[in-house]
Amino acid sequence: MAPRKTTPEAETASEDTKQAQTTKAATTKPKAKTTPAKTAPKKATPAKTQTGSNSSGIAADHLQSFFDRIERLEGEKKGIADDIKDVFAEAKGNGFDVPTMRAILKIKKQKPSEREEKESMLDLYMHALGMLEGDLDEAQQLGIDAASSGKAVTDNLYMTEDPRFKKWEQGWQMQTAFLAAQDNQ
Repeated sequence: MAPRKTTPEAETASEDTKQAQTTKAATTKPKAKTTPAKTAPKKATPAKTQTGSNSSGIAADHLQSFFDRIERLEGEKKGIADDIKDVFAEAKGNGFDVPTMRAILKIKKQKPSEREEKESMLDLYMHALGMLEGDLDEAQQLGIDAASSGKAVTDNLYMTEDPRFKKWEQGWQMQTAFLAAQDNQ
């Protein structure tokens, strides 16, 4: 692609635009993350032809400004990734286990219900493979037996204040999830 020829006035205008964008970027505060309201997507309308436009009607300066912003953000993203890498290296230097830290960060991003479900499935599979020491709690085993026989979760033998209530419920949920997974295969 041949370089585009510009007039001295267009070069001055382009430099003023870049300087304004740089000033604006330096003075604006980072936007807080918000979830936008769901609205119908707007159709893109072509920008009006400006100085530096090509024959197809695309505003080259406007398009270039998008690429400049994207490239700037990509650079910032790389810088942040490097900073995170440095923090992990520092933690490792202080004796912390980085893979465990990464696993915890992954867990912290999950919703509590997702985390509980994954932990229940992990416990169930580890028990099935004989990887956990000791037997299941009696209440938990009763919950597993109840789920296997088709009983509802409301058939829990224990009162809600009883600590065994939660264990029974966990056993019932683990077995129900296991049975559902088998049915899906």
